Amino acid sequence: MSANSHRGSMGGRGPASWRRRGQLGQLLMLLVCLGQVPLHAQDNELGKLNEALTLYQQKQFAAAFKMFAQLARDGFPYAQAMLGNMYLYGEGVAEDDGKALLWLQRAARRSDDMAQNWLGIMYASGRGVPQDSALARLWYERAVAQGSAVARLYLERLAPAR
Repeated sequence: MSANSHRGSMGGRGPASWRRRGQLGQLLMLLVCLGQVPLHAQDNELGKLNEALTLYQQKQFAAAFKMFAQLARDGFPYAQAMLGNMYLYGEGVAEDDGKALLWLQRAARRSDDMAQNWLGIMYASGRGVPQDSALARLWYERAVAQGSAVARLYLERLAPAR
């Protein structure tokens, strides 16, 4: 399975699966509740995240990338994961596995299950890192522990642990 075959696999909760703009507001509230958006975040910051998600959904990747980059530097794990994904697939920026790894690791350490899943994909496929089934399993298991159905599928596809 190629790395690109995993593109957009966000457990049904990512921008690619949203049907209505109203779901963006629900996601923002969920992110606040899960600690993915700091409680002290100003309405302006939440508005920027909402705008970045909308731009991504509309495939305006260059503009979305710019906004996610600022939010990622400000410490938003979800934005860090999205930035890593955009580097991984060259959306709005040149593909750069090293930068993808950096941002995904930052988000994964802060319990972002999408980032953990994408790290699992990178290690399972050897994309930008040495292929390592044990590390892939570790990242998938962390994402599964948070309820990621997509990571559960990837985990089941991995060769059994020895």
